[in-house]
Amino acid sequence: MTKLVFHITPHGPGLNVGNFAISKAIRSLLREINPDINILTIDAHGEKKLSGLNKQVVHEANLYGSGILVGGGNLYENNELIVDRNAIKSLQVPLGLFSISIGRIYNNKMQLERRTDVMPDDVIKDLHKISKFSLSRDLATYNHLESLKVKNNKLGLCPTLFLNDYFESSNRFNDVGKNDTLLVIRNPELMNIPIATKPKVAQFIKDTYFKLAKTKPNIKVVCNDMRDISFVNSIGIPKYIYTGEVDEYLTRLKNASLVISLRLHATLPCLSFGTRCINLSYDERSMSLMNSMGLEDWDIKVISSKNLYKDVLKKIDQIKKYDLMIKNFQRKVKKYKKIQLETLKIFS
Repeated sequence: MTKLVFHITPHGPGLNVGNFAISKAIRSLLREINPDINILTIDAHGEKKLSGLNKQVVHEANLYGSGILVGGGNLYENNELIVDRNAIKSLQVPLGLFSISIGRIYNNKMQLERRTDVMPDDVIKDLHKISKFSLSRDLATYNHLESLKVKNNKLGLCPTLFLNDYFESSNRFNDVGKNDTLLVIRNPELMNIPIATKPKVAQFIKDTYFKLAKTKPNIKVVCNDMRDISFVNSIGIPKYIYTGEVDEYLTRLKNASLVISLRLHATLPCLSFGTRCINLSYDERSMSLMNSMGLEDWDIKVISSKNLYKDVLKKIDQIKKYDLMIKNFQRKVKKYKKIQLETLKIFS
């Protein structure tokens, strides 16, 4: 009998290529457990007939689906996942919650606080009542779900950590970005950080690009999201890269000599590929994931840093430390791939 999994995944208004990297990783894992599986990709939120866990998705999954897989990404927040609480009570096929996160943000007093757009705890509980498994992306999410006393909750990390096992660039992208230094940015106006911190981030991006260009002429700014483009133009950066092609994006990360990243879904593929990478965290979900992976000491905390550019230079000076650390890291995270594959076997 044909297996068809409904995969509910974030796309978002800015067409963030990082979300496409998550989807690619999940699809690769599903096909490892069953090469013949069919995957129907559905936007987690939107106005389409099939969107999120709306009544039509539940109805059609019951008619001809083998199960529903929700994730990965930040679907417990940012109003990113439609959930029809009445419809999901009628779900007759397995539901899995895969590598989803929730996290607090910094307020103007530099204290972590609950986001205003998080999924209500009652809705999270309803999802877990009918789920066959739940993999939390990081410890902060895991601990929050434990406080709700939900079932089947495990720490699973992110599937993009295992992209190197599956990804081969196509011929047309094979040599793109060889030995580039990539500065992967986020528009500060899209960052949930204190207002006073936003100019600091903007100045950091500008300083890093123009100052490093003197010693690293191959430095390039990467926009993950369409909404980053207006920002790089506003600060006078003459050249940038934006691509909705996930294979080009991943090839650039794999071929780079160094990546400086304000985007988790640039950092995580780099960890998989072994590309030298310096991560900057500005909220709990990023800090928690770096901590969950044992990489807290390598992470730069945007909120507490007195000079982001100088902190990045220090990491560049210590880059050989990263080379040693990454080998140990890749050994340690193998157990999480086993966890991910074991949970997905429910669809095989």
